[in-house]
Amino acid sequence: MFELATVTPPAQANPDMWNIAEMARNGFFGNILSGFLSIGAAVGQALEDIASALFGGLIANDHPALDKIRDGQLDLVARLDDVSGYGVAYMTYNRYKDRNRWVRMEFDGAVITNPKNASYVDHGIQLAEGTWFIDAQITHDHHVDRLTSRVRIVVSRPDGSVFSIKEAYGEVLTNKYTTLSVRHSVAVPGPGYRVHVWAFYNVGTAVGIYNRLLYRGGTALTHLMVDRINLDATESTVDESVPTTGGSSGNDG
Repeated sequence: MFELATVTPPAQANPDMWNIAEMARNGFFGNILSGFLSIGAAVGQALEDIASALFGGLIANDHPALDKIRDGQLDLVARLDDVSGYGVAYMTYNRYKDRNRWVRMEFDGAVITNPKNASYVDHGIQLAEGTWFIDAQITHDHHVDRLTSRVRIVVSRPDGSVFSIKEAYGEVLTNKYTTLSVRHSVAVPGPGYRVHVWAFYNVGTAVGIYNRLLYRGGTALTHLMVDRINLDATESTVDESVPTTGGSSGNDG
């Protein structure tokens, strides 16, 4: 049952080392089988239990010989279960938004219906403690050319105050869709922190015909995605007032 006597060692193999390896392998399986037999298990049942433990994953079993295998797998699964976290939302309607002020986007639909360590709250996503990667996309169309459009991820504390911000800039192009994406990594120190997406576009008040901008909904054009990548909750660095170096012309930059 154990021997590979009918197998010819490879030409490059050292015969002595081959025999030593065979003896070690035989001893390994022999010790496992003797563990089952010593507690009264039939050989057939013992082999079935070995297969279940090695290839069947986390199958409950009372044999002491499987304790180390089972415990190690359970510990690993518990660790992965704690780290995982995700959720994806989208905008379910096309909506016109006012000009010259920040307006919040309504991510009111769930792409993933059962988020993990996150929840869909108040047209945004609430996070559990840890380090998260956040990705947002909005799409708008319409109106005159060469106006400024902005999108912002805002992470708020449980009391509603701003904890962290990330922005992206673009243009409003006439008769074309414009897509803005912004990505952010943030470590939240506790539960109850929420992620929302805000947008802003400016247009002169003299152009009264273009008072609003149309933001498109749907899963193809919008999303708010969160993915927990670590349990570390060390607060993220905020450094927005950075110095300017170099000149506006020349080669000294």
